[in-house]
Amino acid sequence: MFCLLCRLHDTCTKRNKDYTWNTKPCVRMITQAIQLHFNSDMHHSAIEKEHLKQISPFQKEHESRKQCENEVLNKVFMSIYWLAKEEISNTKLLSLLNLMERAGLQNLKHFTYTGEGTQQEMFLILGQVVKDRVTERVNKSKFFGCLVDEVTDVSVLQQFVTFVKYVHEGKSRTEFLHTEHV
Repeated sequence: MFCLLCRLHDTCTKRNKDYTWNTKPCVRMITQAIQLHFNSDMHHSAIEKEHLKQISPFQKEHESRKQCENEVLNKVFMSIYWLAKEEISNTKLLSLLNLMERAGLQNLKHFTYTGEGTQQEMFLILGQVVKDRVTERVNKSKFFGCLVDEVTDVSVLQQFVTFVKYVHEGKSRTEFLHTEHV
């Protein structure tokens, strides 16, 4: 026997993570087994989830957000990468996301990480991923060299900029590696 609610909400026993009545059938065909399951925490958890699902529109919104969370973050990181590759100011991120939402990407309305600190962290994470990829290609290369220079940016801050030149798949490549405030 299976329990329809426990299967629907994918519940299991909290103690030993047993999925009897859910994915594994109960093989004890006695009334007492049914009564024990009916009184179990596993079944009560499934009943609570069913009530929330039927009653609360907030629960539906929460489940919708959870399902598309990874997809939304993937699209946002692709947008950040595009801004960086096209050398467009990172302050245009929210404007670009609004445009994409108006163009029909409805799931972007679930992107709530709009704070400046969070956006800066996302850019830094993406930068670290790109840097790791470059470093990995340099490590695989037989030949490489570093190009280093001291520059001054618009705000008159001195920076130490590092580029790396290496051979990858028979072609010479020069890529940005790192910058450091002096």
